[in-house]
Amino acid sequence: EQVPGRDADQVPIVVTMVNWEHGEALARAADGNDLSVVFNYTAVPGFFLAIDHHSHLQQVGWSKYPTMMMLGWAGQYLQYNMDLEHQLDQAAYLIPVMRDAIISPSGTSSSVAMPEHRAALRGAFDTMQLLFTLDCQGPRDESCATWDHCITITVDCDGTAQQAQPSLGEAGGAFNELWRGITTFRRQGATWLTDVTPFYPLLSGGDTCTFTVATGGGTWVASEVALRFSNAWNPAETPAPGLPRSGVWLNWPNMDTKFDSPNYNENRTVNVTVPEGTTRVELAAIITGHGDCEFVSTSHHFMINGVEFNSSSIAYDQYMVAGTALGCTGKVPAGSMPNEHGTWYYGRNGWCDGQDVPLLRWDVTSAVLQRISSQAETASTPSQHQRDEESRLMDISTVNVTYFAFAYPYGSPTQQGCGGSILMNARLAFY
Repeated sequence: EQVPGRDADQVPIVVTMVNWEHGEALARAADGNDLSVVFNYTAVPGFFLAIDHHSHLQQVGWSKYPTMMMLGWAGQYLQYNMDLEHQLDQAAYLIPVMRDAIISPSGTSSSVAMPEHRAALRGAFDTMQLLFTLDCQGPRDESCATWDHCITITVDCDGTAQQAQPSLGEAGGAFNELWRGITTFRRQGATWLTDVTPFYPLLSGGDTCTFTVATGGGTWVASEVALRFSNAWNPAETPAPGLPRSGVWLNWPNMDTKFDSPNYNENRTVNVTVPEGTTRVELAAIITGHGDCEFVSTSHHFMINGVEFNSSSIAYDQYMVAGTALGCTGKVPAGSMPNEHGTWYYGRNGWCDGQDVPLLRWDVTSAVLQRISSQAETASTPSQHQRDEESRLMDISTVNVTYFAFAYPYGSPTQQGCGGSILMNARLAFY
């Protein structure tokens, strides 16, 4: 007899095996009688396990979903870890940041002496990645903190870290934020390798940089944090693009405004000066929705000199699957740890439990430099007065950046918002 809510896998025919002694007892009891049998099990640590590519035993998490789905996701995650290990075997220049550090909600910092040849890194490499291994204080999943919170890394190389930080209920969104991820919900041992190349200018400044790791809840262990510099370009095809030489944070005046009305989209235009000699410009952003926005789809739009760049064109499934029943299960192959506690499998607004938050990246060179070129031609008109000429030359290197967002609570876009908060760190990187 199946008992609603207690069957392990909710299949119509349940098959099991028992030893000879118990089988004889069941046969005797069933002889001429109706026999009621309840199939169930008691989960204990080690009830399920996996063997990874090193032949090591691994935990597979909470068996909330039917067994084959749970084990399938566990297999995908083991494949992710194997692929990640192969990536880490590739040659790279490494700057260690932190190792075996206890991370508390108030944050933990590490001062790192930057290499003397730091300036040479920009020309020698074109990719900067952040490696982060997050662990718990004990060896088992049960030792990990509950709930899912933002975990963020900020960096201060020039003593400006005392600037005001956004206050929206979760860590993240600071002007010097280098990386953001989401803690695992009672799962042990997550490792991520995130491309943060556009944020390289944050490392400019003094000889020592202070990295701070903070999270919105629970106590965690940063087993390893490091910066990895490498090259993704093919020297036989293109010249080395290098790392960005400078950057600017897009600091709107209403960074603390919740997305609960059209007011969120007001006062979202800034003017940015483009450095002389710039040949390429990239827009990069970390954007996640929280509170009442956690399970509501959103889209994020940037207008640069009238040209639009939006999240749906490059990361539709990162934002538009929020609230779906299994949205985050599709992110397991990309590093979202499966079989966590809670509702880890639901799609979220820009993030998933136990995963790094990928940067949104747009090449905005044409929108920026074509405007500058056009302005330069106009500014060279010889009939202008000297004062007007100087004023116009100041505008040659200035571009307008406007941001706005839509929420999709019922499928159609609205500026009324989703009722919660949007944590955003957006920057322009100049090459």
